[in-house]
Amino acid sequence: MTGSLGHDLRIKYGLTDDPSAELIAAWTERVRDRAAETDDPEQAGRKAALEIFGELDRILYLSQADTIEALLARAKAK
Repeated sequence: MTGSLGHDLRIKYGLTDDPSAELIAAWTERVRDRAAETDDPEQAGRKAALEIFGELDRILYLSQADTIEALLARAKAK
């Protein structure tokens, strides 16, 4: 079962807390900006996450994270 988008972003990027709705919106916009710079959506998402959320990979979660495409689709649906 999939958790909230904030929860899934926390898992994917090793964040200590779920990001707020405002941070998720900022991340989504930044991913779109970064996607123009690379053909790799995962790299675009990671760059955007570093810029928006700050330090990444503080915590290693054992759960498998969604792809950038899946996360963006969920953000768009909200």
